[in-house]
Amino acid sequence: MTPKSNRNVRLALDAFMLLMLTQLMAYYASSEAAHEWHGVAMTALLVVHQWINRRWYMSLFSGRYTLQRAVMTGVFALTLIAFAMTAFCGLAMSSHAAPFLYGMAPSSFVRPAHLAASYWAFILTGIHVGLHIPAMFGRFKPGRVAKVLLHLAAIAVAGVGFYLFLKNEILDYIFLQTSYAAVDPDKTLWFSVLENVLILSFWAYAGALIISAIKTTGKDRFLLVLGIIVAALIGWTLNVTVPQSDAPVEEIEIDLGESLYSHSSPF
Repeated sequence: MTPKSNRNVRLALDAFMLLMLTQLMAYYASSEAAHEWHGVAMTALLVVHQWINRRWYMSLFSGRYTLQRAVMTGVFALTLIAFAMTAFCGLAMSSHAAPFLYGMAPSSFVRPAHLAASYWAFILTGIHVGLHIPAMFGRFKPGRVAKVLLHLAAIAVAGVGFYLFLKNEILDYIFLQTSYAAVDPDKTLWFSVLENVLILSFWAYAGALIISAIKTTGKDRFLLVLGIIVAALIGWTLNVTVPQSDAPVEEIEIDLGESLYSHSSPF
């Protein structure tokens, strides 16, 4: 396989895994069995991804570590840890894909840990993707006006993504405040996927700004930092001003028991 075809295979695999991730995070819009098998497939693809990138692992202890390399390596390592924890806790609750691993860890641990780790993996994946965006589009040289318009559009999309991040109470999940996922049962799978793509866009934007800020200085670095601040302010403003939906909301408990999902009364 030539270097170019190998690169195309990796890009296709990465894109497919991102799509799978946005669907996995919409766990409440699929059946229990489908979610479990989807998670197993995602884990298998992650293993394949690591094998394809094995040369990168071999170079970890060679060469000089710049700030950029340290940041990218650190984010990748944290992402891998988060996915590993997600997979472990998911298998410990499995009643379809791997029932022989059911109960291998206490439910009091795996319930909140699976929810938290999955969202940390989601967030870190967004940042990880963002760290590679400047290199991926490095050859794209838009004019000054087009560059400004593209940046403003990126800020707007990222702002909406941060709004959805706050609206869906993901902060409670990643900081282990609850083992329950509050969801709208009327929300369709594709609408949920779209929301997840927008949330991912905020963290990808943050990652792109982080790596760009490392490479720049002075006024340009200030403008980059200002961009993520503006996006966060847009999201926060929408969160406090947009009325909440009146649609019924349910709590889904990730549990060890007769079913992976135990629906409680609306709150």
